[in-house]
Amino acid sequence: RVLIDYKKRRNIFIQSICFIIQTIQCFIIGLFIRLVKSYDLIQTHSDMLWVNNRLFIHPGISFLSKSSKKNILDIRDKFSIPNNNLYYSHYLVNSEACYSLLCKVIAPKNISLIYCPFDIFSKESLNNKNLYLQKKPYIAFIGNISLNKGIHELLDAMKILNKNKLNSIKLLFCGEYNDHIIDIPNNCEYLGSLENIDAMKLLFGADLLILPSKSESHPRVIVESIIYKTPFLMTRGVI
Repeated sequence: RVLIDYKKRRNIFIQSICFIIQTIQCFIIGLFIRLVKSYDLIQTHSDMLWVNNRLFIHPGISFLSKSSKKNILDIRDKFSIPNNNLYYSHYLVNSEACYSLLCKVIAPKNISLIYCPFDIFSKESLNNKNLYLQKKPYIAFIGNISLNKGIHELLDAMKILNKNKLNSIKLLFCGEYNDHIIDIPNNCEYLGSLENIDAMKLLFGADLLILPSKSESHPRVIVESIIYKTPFLMTRGVI
């Protein structure tokens, strides 16, 4: 959270400068941790380790993530599965597909398959003061606003739908803003980053959940849509 975020910069020159600053930050923090020697464990999300889908490993993040006595790499999709042993103490995956792919390069004893936990809310609690029910009918997207989630392609599709049918169904989408969105069509509404209960109210009231991810393993929101009996549509990138 304290690192400057180079990914949010659109200008390639500014992005490069921010990347260099972030790398320097990582090495300074990593050196401090190694000198103090008080950190027993660092867990790193695999999305942070790679630059542009495995084009190369981020040197600063790699150094920082291995600065504690033990280190864990948390892998969430096939794009962040390494081609060789990166020498982390342990690896976490959240789907059988990712586990099978990772076992080809990492010893299974160093891998744990752990499904993402989620809360189950009652129908009564999701109906209570659910303002999204007043916006029906609508399509919902719940997830990080990033390139890999396919949100840009979804917004383009909604723009085409809006041209062909002026009073088309709306798209309500929420999530942490990671990648820049140039234009939001008139039939789309960004709700920001929602608390879990509010995101589930959005899902509960939706006529359809769309998950257009380019790559994602065992997405929790699909399981939740099954529980709440909300129809869903996903790409083949979801495993």
